[in-house]
Amino acid sequence: MNLKYRLTIEIFQQLTDTEKPAVDDLFLSVWKNSSHTNRLALTKTGLNYLVDLLNLEQWKFSIPNITSGDVVMMDRYMTYPYYLVSQKTKTHKNLIIFDESTATQLLLYNNNLRLLLSAYDNDSTVPVIKHQK
Repeated sequence: MNLKYRLTIEIFQQLTDTEKPAVDDLFLSVWKNSSHTNRLALTKTGLNYLVDLLNLEQWKFSIPNITSGDVVMMDRYMTYPYYLVSQKTKTHKNLIIFDESTATQLLLYNNNLRLLLSAYDNDSTVPVIKHQK
């Protein structure tokens, strides 16, 4: 069972009977992308469930100039849930990550998300960005 399902079931089990939606409805309310693949971007509801209900540890970063290409690469390479807060400013967004290893890597890359994603992409056999040889 993939991480999306495991977390959704864990949330479902923590909810009281009076507030339990159907599992499928809960899945749709927690994840931005309802496909069953890894794409682990959270909705605001999902963020609240992971923080308040499951008490998962999270790390917050201020990331400048996130582009749609960065979001596509995040969908592909982020292996743990994350939430992108789009209201900070037009040039900076807050990123909340639920994985200590990824948070550490981002710190080592000096909060440069694009550089971290580029490193993931360079390691990929099917990169998002075509690299010249």
